Amino acid sequence: MRKGFGPRDELIDKVQHGKLTPEQAEAEALRLGLGLGPFARCPDPYSFDPMAEVWWSLPMAVGWIAWRSPDRVREYWDAYRQECWDWHFQKWRVGVDGPEYEGFFLEQRRPATLLRLYLAEPYVAAGDDASEQVMSVKDAQHALWQALGEGLVLATGISAQSSERTLSPRHATEHQIAAQSASLGVIGS
Repeated sequence: MRKGFGPRDELIDKVQHGKLTPEQAEAEALRLGLGLGPFARCPDPYSFDPMAEVWWSLPMAVGWIAWRSPDRVREYWDAYRQECWDWHFQKWRVGVDGPEYEGFFLEQRRPATLLRLYLAEPYVAAGDDASEQVMSVKDAQHALWQALGEGLVLATGISAQSSERTLSPRHATEHQIAAQSASLGVIGS
């Protein structure tokens, strides 16, 4: 075992270097009785009920309009995503001229954005997910802009200067909302 590495680190290192698959590492951790639980994991969905939240992010709201599913909304809730860890395949090398490796890296899910919602749409449609899509993400985003413009839904933002939540103007256009969202990193990757 490498200095400073525990059994968990050793298993993850082997997966990153392609010596074990994620499934083999998970089984080995269980066999060793490390008591860590699975490496790749998400919290109990019942502990994260988006329907009990007062404030929803832009991706959560668009997700609700597109799918009408609390499960889909939860997938785009940053508090939930911060507790999720997934294996992601990568080819990588040490240095410029070092050996190339292929393996899986254990990574925390990144914050939700509208771009991630758009990119996930075909995967959700092709998967075994029981929630049926009501409308496309593009149409859901347009419906939200329209509802905001008509005052049917209120939007707030957190000021970069004061860090206070403020009500967004009802007359804000779709382009202003999109530009403000992009500047906050809500829409980008």
